[in-house]
Amino acid sequence: MRHISEKWDRRVAVVFFGSVRGIRWTRESIQRNVIDWNADRGTHLVTLGFINLFDRIDNPRSGETGVRLDRRDLALLPANRCVVIEQDDRDIEAPLQAARLSGDFYNNDFQSVRNLLHQLNSLRVAWDAITTDPNLSMVDAFLFLRPDLRYDRPIRIGPHIHKLSSGNTVLLPEWQSFGGFNDRLALADRFGAQVYATRLDHISDFCVTKPLQAELLLSHCLERGEVRVGRLNARARRVRGDGTVVPEAFGKSRRQLPRSPQFVTEIPEISKDTAPLRARDAVAAKMGRRGG
Repeated sequence: MRHISEKWDRRVAVVFFGSVRGIRWTRESIQRNVIDWNADRGTHLVTLGFINLFDRIDNPRSGETGVRLDRRDLALLPANRCVVIEQDDRDIEAPLQAARLSGDFYNNDFQSVRNLLHQLNSLRVAWDAITTDPNLSMVDAFLFLRPDLRYDRPIRIGPHIHKLSSGNTVLLPEWQSFGGFNDRLALADRFGAQVYATRLDHISDFCVTKPLQAELLLSHCLERGEVRVGRLNARARRVRGDGTVVPEAFGKSRRQLPRSPQFVTEIPEISKDTAPLRARDAVAAKMGRRGG
């Protein structure tokens, strides 16, 4: 891993995780709707990146076959500090083996499962770094973001902070819940952030009863951790490595979340999309959803 550092003096951390595919087309929205919008309104941020680097994407399900990535794009990430993770399946060997035993939910030779595990590994590396850095000990709110998303509207951190006062809390978008909870971005207090960022540790116990699926895994971990969940008003669209913006059906697979955070078991499992999970997933896959 390579490290780029600056001195820390902030209390809200923006944590970028996963890959920087599409960053050429998402950077402007991140700067405008996340960093500048909040800074202009008095929210102090420190931005951290924990990024998987690889040279090529081959995932027909996401429509990306033989897409080459430019490692220089990492410089476009608006982060004060960046930890670079050279993506290697050896880092996810144990959870991948556990996932294989339960079957391939995405039915693409475990390619989407590998992508998910690498993303979760970047979060695990992030949390290890956060908890061992004394300069980050005073940070008590964390905004987790994927840099391959184009953020269509401001993510208003300040107005949401009070929702974290109850402790053990994670705020999530309602859309794209797919039977669980949206796993693409989150605002959390320190305890909720720990549960959110360490999901990789729970692959084995999740896969005992069902194949690995991203949104259901998040629901599983939040329930196990007795985390309160509330609504985060945010919208974002995935951008592929070639700049293609994926259509998002924000009104579908929408889990209704409370304004005041509640425990997972207290949140009704009501969605605006009432189709069975796999049928719903198959429809979304045609739109590019299930490529990660």
